[in-house]
Amino acid sequence: MIAALLVAALGMGMLSGCGEGAAAKETAQSTEQQTEEMPKQPDPADEPEIPLKYDPTQVGARVSKIGMLSMLNMTPEGMGTYSLTRATALSLLAKEGYVWFPFQFDVMGSMQSGQVEIKFYDSLTEMQMALNAGEIDYMNCYKSVGDYLCSLDKNLVTLYMYDTNKERNIFADLMFRGILGNDFSFLMMEDRTELRDLFNAAISDMKVDGTMDRLIEEQITNVINGQTPQPVEMEKIDGADTIRVAVTGALPPMDYVSADGKPAGFNTAVLAEIGKRIGKNIELVVVDSIGRATALSSGNVDAVFWTRTSAAAEELANATEEEAKQQKEALQQSMTEEELACMSYIDSILDFANYGKLDIPDRTITTQSYYSDLITNVLTKEKQQEIMEEAAN
Repeated sequence: MIAALLVAALGMGMLSGCGEGAAAKETAQSTEQQTEEMPKQPDPADEPEIPLKYDPTQVGARVSKIGMLSMLNMTPEGMGTYSLTRATALSLLAKEGYVWFPFQFDVMGSMQSGQVEIKFYDSLTEMQMALNAGEIDYMNCYKSVGDYLCSLDKNLVTLYMYDTNKERNIFADLMFRGILGNDFSFLMMEDRTELRDLFNAAISDMKVDGTMDRLIEEQITNVINGQTPQPVEMEKIDGADTIRVAVTGALPPMDYVSADGKPAGFNTAVLAEIGKRIGKNIELVVVDSIGRATALSSGNVDAVFWTRTSAAAEELANATEEEAKQQKEALQQSMTEEELACMSYIDSILDFANYGKLDIPDRTITTQSYYSDLITNVLTKEKQQEIMEEAAN
């Protein structure tokens, strides 16, 4: 699996460190435009050592209650395993300066010990209400969503911060582009290859000519910084076919529906631009997040906004045994013992090759991704203070 991860990395330009390659460019269009000023790191001398061989039985037993939006084929147990791998990676990335916590890292022991209680919610509003009511400790979401929610509610904060400006080593690249982030695309039934190809061509052109960067800045970055998501007018083309696309409003400011029920924001702007470029009318259909797959399979819509668990995992299918062997050797030479131990531990509990397929319905295809984002946790300031006091004792 370690070798397979590296194969995926090489296939997507993940080993550049300086942001070269198609995947690096795509990530630059998203997370690196939302930069943060990193607080001063804790003194490394005060940080607990991460063992070379991870032993979950040796860390704390505090139970973390985490809320997440419902996923098609993911169980609470499966998501608990994923949370465990993510916490493990975050702990080491924090030591290397890519992530900052406002407390000592051993507070993550509750996740590393597997003491995680996952609760799924069908809507972001329902999940945020549970957070404010103290029914969950953290709300798992994307960085842009978390930043947006924190900008609206001053009682909310993110659990940790990413340093998206720091040049990444191989391990950090693998983690950032693998288990710590997701890609966004449009999902269609498998017989809509012609429509998929039209969308892909438009998305590629929008990346090349700077349109995607502009829409990200206007509809995501500026909104996080205080601007209201703006309505987007869908251009009507006389005599053209109409493509019905489902949106949910579950991931503002990316997937956003205004108070009057009208779609707005980033996805709407992206679809409006795609419609103009492929010569089709786009009709937006608001559906519940949990009902997207049904709306697609029933034929009520032609495409839906979808989160791909990891585009990097798709590269694993093309790796031969010989390629895997060569890349494993390269990986062992490029990482520290601590990084290799972390990778080995993650490998022991997560089937990364199949992880990328977990939330993809049968008999469907996806477009290329047009946006990428990192995953974070949001909590209340009261819960943050409680955790910090616990970590200090």
